[in-house]
Amino acid sequence: MLSWGASMRIPAIVFIWAGLLVPLRSAAQASAECTAPLHEASGSPTYWTRGIREGAPVRFSGEDVRQTLAGEYDLHEIPTQGVPSRIAWTRRLVLVSPAAGAEPRCPFGPCTSVTPLIGAILPSGSLLSADSIALGRVPRQNAVEVMFSDSSQAVAIWQQPRTLDGGRTYDVLSVTPTMITGIWTDGAAGYIGQPIQLNGVRVFESLLGYFCAFRKPPH
Repeated sequence: MLSWGASMRIPAIVFIWAGLLVPLRSAAQASAECTAPLHEASGSPTYWTRGIREGAPVRFSGEDVRQTLAGEYDLHEIPTQGVPSRIAWTRRLVLVSPAAGAEPRCPFGPCTSVTPLIGAILPSGSLLSADSIALGRVPRQNAVEVMFSDSSQAVAIWQQPRTLDGGRTYDVLSVTPTMITGIWTDGAAGYIGQPIQLNGVRVFESLLGYFCAFRKPPH
């Protein structure tokens, strides 16, 4: 589903987004480990590589998603538009089963998708424990939920979920035993992207890109 393929070294700089100090890398650095998906269809079924679990079913359930995706990852995010130069964010992604009482609730009516996991996207050096994350003790701008649609078999990771002014949505396109890959869009209201000329009119691009989350071994 995805191809992976050169790197160069530049000094690290810092980008402030959603109240966090996030290390940046050049897109060339990140491309040694993470390249754009061959298809970029938001909401399409997630491709599960054989061998994730012995006897993996043709159709996944919410429980399958929970067991397969739970864990800690190094998250690489590479924007393809909306910023003036090609860069990459590197952060920590933690996905866990919610503790009793921390289960997600839908404030605008009945839930339309299953939420098998909650979690957080944090600076790479963050020491916030998985236990605290499972209890929902995560700053709002860092919180995420894994959304699964049984009908479409699509999986997405929502940052700042169940809010009208949300953060990023990560559409999961492919899952292997060691990596999650897909595309992301930034839904934060008021974000001003990179100006471009479109039919002689100066407009601003939306911020979007692709991502790779590399599974870290258990502690």
